[in-house]
Amino acid sequence: MRKVLEAYADRGWSVLPLHSIRAGKCSCGNPRCTSPGKHPRTTQGVKDSTTDREQIRAWWARWPDANIGIATGLISGFVAIDIDPRNAGHLNLAELEQKYGSLPETPEAQTGGGGRHVLLAYPDGTPSWKKAFAEGVDVKADGGYIVAPPSGHISGQSYAWDAALHPDDIPLAECPSWVVELATKGSVGQSAPEVLDVLLSGKRNNTLVSIAGSMRRRGMTAEEILPGLQAVNARRCQPPLDDSELKRIAESVSRYVPTEEVGSGKAIMVCLADIAPEPVDYLWQPYIPLGKLTLMEGDPGGGKTWLALAIAAAATMGCRFPAGDGKPGQGREAASVIYISAEDGLADTLRPRLDAVEADVSKVFAITGAVDDEGKSVPWDMEKIAELEVAVVQTGAKLVIIDPVQGFLGAEVDMHRANEVRPRLAALATLAERRRCAVVLVRHLTKAGASKAIYRGMGSIDFTAAARSVLLVGPDSQDVNNRAMVHIKSSLAPAGPAQRYELTNDGFRWAGVSNLTAADVLGMESTRGDRSALEDAVEWLRDFLADGPKEFPVIDKAARRHDIKSRTLKRAKDELRTREQLDTYKKSGVFNGPWIWELKRKEDHCHEEGQDPPKGLFGPLRNIQETHIYQGFEGGKEVDPLAHFGT
Repeated sequence: MRKVLEAYADRGWSVLPLHSIRAGKCSCGNPRCTSPGKHPRTTQGVKDSTTDREQIRAWWARWPDANIGIATGLISGFVAIDIDPRNAGHLNLAELEQKYGSLPETPEAQTGGGGRHVLLAYPDGTPSWKKAFAEGVDVKADGGYIVAPPSGHISGQSYAWDAALHPDDIPLAECPSWVVELATKGSVGQSAPEVLDVLLSGKRNNTLVSIAGSMRRRGMTAEEILPGLQAVNARRCQPPLDDSELKRIAESVSRYVPTEEVGSGKAIMVCLADIAPEPVDYLWQPYIPLGKLTLMEGDPGGGKTWLALAIAAAATMGCRFPAGDGKPGQGREAASVIYISAEDGLADTLRPRLDAVEADVSKVFAITGAVDDEGKSVPWDMEKIAELEVAVVQTGAKLVIIDPVQGFLGAEVDMHRANEVRPRLAALATLAERRRCAVVLVRHLTKAGASKAIYRGMGSIDFTAAARSVLLVGPDSQDVNNRAMVHIKSSLAPAGPAQRYELTNDGFRWAGVSNLTAADVLGMESTRGDRSALEDAVEWLRDFLADGPKEFPVIDKAARRHDIKSRTLKRAKDELRTREQLDTYKKSGVFNGPWIWELKRKEDHCHEEGQDPPKGLFGPLRNIQETHIYQGFEGGKEVDPLAHFGT
């Protein structure tokens, strides 16, 4: 502790002793203490703070377990932004950063209660600081102080410097002008000082009716309610509702007796005459609505991830999705995408595939974990919705893809129990609506057949019920080279036609619309009967090799994980060779190395027929990986590659 205190004093940071935590209580002895472990021990409080080593030693000789306080403001040369997640401070700060610019790299501490202290150099002059400029975001400046590491918190945790942003390694950054303006003037230019949840189309009426109802229950009249609605409408609704609409809400709510209280046994009601109809906006109409959940489901190895990445690519490039006739539709403004994957590597799978579909990867962000209350990295799951919402705000994402959803429900959630799944989905749906982004959940199908495609998804039927759109992905029964996406549920508009796509060694290509049904994709009610193990293996192998050639040991190991036996895998290889869709070879000059399997490129066949290579929706598709072909010589003799299956 002595070295820490001396280090703070040597930086010119003015130190003071604070009460500590003993046996879960504040050392002040007050059982009702409202600031346990945070208030000063000295009589003058922060005014007693000093950089004098002798005084500091005397204090800690008297109170050896004292927590450390550091005075903020001109006296120590810095101000601190105090972010409290309990009051949505992390979300409000993220909105401010999205609007005005990110905070610079500067020393930062994690509080024991899950908050953060961001330290910034004291600006020139002596501004008159306000305590807060947003809910959950306070500024500690002149006359204030922070609790400093390694002090103890009432939670049992300790304050700690961020390992990557320790003051020993990172100098104090200049305080951004927008922080100074908000914390002194309460505004930036002409902008409003408060950071409030913006009410967009779809939630304006409901929220204003709820506010009006709350005012009415307190006995307020229509004349008193209307000004409040007008203030909220002007500051939070985008776009604002007409004043006539506000008057109608105030008058309608005022017809009710003002004694109704929530919890009194009476229902809270909204008259539908007070709700104005609003159109649904889409990322890809009618398949993926904004502000809603979309479910994409299919068998493992069925091409779901390729399709999800193609959708992500279209979003980053301006949403040039296929329209109902299969041709490129109207573009949208390019948007960022958050992709959360449990099954595919970022470097060896997702990035190459994103390159293949020509995504703007500068707009694609992967969540690989989260930070817990102790500042440690932990896996992300759907319990950590707040962290996801911060990421959506920071990136401005209009699309979030969770692939697969069962990988992120959380260890305590049984995906087959509706009461456990429903809260997770409800939180995601709320996030989607609040941030006007599309959330696509990728889900596997069950092995067992069902009478209807909509019941084939793995887990609770609540997944399907919560989604406003459900997309079924699988093989195209009319063309073995294609996959298909069938719209099996559409709650907001008529279902769109089935969209075909093709997976080749070059990646992904849209292949037009079709009249395929869910039964066609699943093999139900068709002459094909149940899918055979060979058909499953062929489909899996084509998908596994779609992003480039692979060595046989890698293929065999992956196949075994998918319950595909070596004998069936060999038959699948033979089937693809018969269709002239697969090559096997060894690397040039490597006589004893493993065999490599590779899907033939589409342009190989086109050139033979004098045709131009195919082009994808986003222009020519780039090859993912180039491999030198060895023509099948071993020991100076030409051999049949099929004779060396897996050897």
